[in-house]
Amino acid sequence: MASQLTYSFSELRIEAAYKAGWGTDESLWGTAKEERLLSMVNSGYRFFLFPPQSGEGGPHTWSWLIYGGQRPHVLPGGEVSDFTYVDEQLAQLTASMGIDEYPLPEDFGGIAGELTFRQIEPGGGGYGVTSPTEHAKRLTIINDSEMRTMQASAVQNFGGGEDLGNGPPQYASYRLGRMDFHDHITIQPYRLILFPKPDNAYQLHFQYFSMPQSLLGTLGAAEIPLCPPQHAETLKAAVLGAVELMLDDRRGEYWERFLLLLAQSIAYDKLILGKSGEAFPVEGLLRSLDQDWMQIAIQMGLRHGFPPNPRSWTHTQQQTVYYELQSGYRQVLVAHNWKFTKPLAIIRLVAGTNRYDLPSDFDQIIGELNYMAADHLVSAFED
Repeated sequence: MASQLTYSFSELRIEAAYKAGWGTDESLWGTAKEERLLSMVNSGYRFFLFPPQSGEGGPHTWSWLIYGGQRPHVLPGGEVSDFTYVDEQLAQLTASMGIDEYPLPEDFGGIAGELTFRQIEPGGGGYGVTSPTEHAKRLTIINDSEMRTMQASAVQNFGGGEDLGNGPPQYASYRLGRMDFHDHITIQPYRLILFPKPDNAYQLHFQYFSMPQSLLGTLGAAEIPLCPPQHAETLKAAVLGAVELMLDDRRGEYWERFLLLLAQSIAYDKLILGKSGEAFPVEGLLRSLDQDWMQIAIQMGLRHGFPPNPRSWTHTQQQTVYYELQSGYRQVLVAHNWKFTKPLAIIRLVAGTNRYDLPSDFDQIIGELNYMAADHLVSAFED
């Protein structure tokens, strides 16, 4: 028996056998009961891993299933994943120019939190390095149906074989391949799709939900704890609830106990996960009564229900505020004949030249266009 305050597969199987009335002596169970116990524990473990919806916010994913992984995976067919793992089990994927589809690990169950990226700059030894001064940018995750529509529109707009649709990636989706069977294990080869196609090499970073491909009892790891100790009794109740369901074909007292403990476990786990949307920008804090673009953007974002920190906005949220800022600014400009829109410009004429560049924001000349000799201009400013 394990000395820690956790439950392993072996311990849960004994608990299930005792609940079923089969005793705790494994030598007396026989093959049929061992297989039945395996099914009971696996069923309870599944209930615990993927709990029924509890309270607000929909289904919960446990914090200890969120990680970057332990090592690069080999995908079906021997294809090596492009993944490496960096500090604190953060998954890192290298996206190459012009390639918009990348394999994901076998245990991939969805990205947890944000998918960020940085451009890779050329480095020594044939490897690239990310710019230390460039802030990581966020990708907006969309469903694959919308992704396919955007890809089809890009082909239609830019023409086949052209790279005009390439650029820094802004959107990502998951695409599930065909279900294959390898050694009686179902493999779900998810792939990550980027849009637009990368116009450069980028490093993508994220954590993901790990989906156990096979429960630990079938992998010869019967003594490995199946969850953190603070949730051990919830797991035990789920297994014994599965025993009741499989033996009596009904949900009994342990299922009710599981639901009660589940609510407590989820509440505790959410404390570990922390709150979202609580961050506020620390740069450019308000030091005067003047408003700048960032402060106006924050106010507009809050009206839309966006988080208060623009750095945490998705690409779609950024564009929403950007277009509204543009629209509002245009309305201000045309509402009055503002003096600040009439700057005084000076162009120095050169003998023999009859063509000159105008300011980039030039719209039209207001009033008269005057000129004077250069020596008179100098004296005018000296007086």
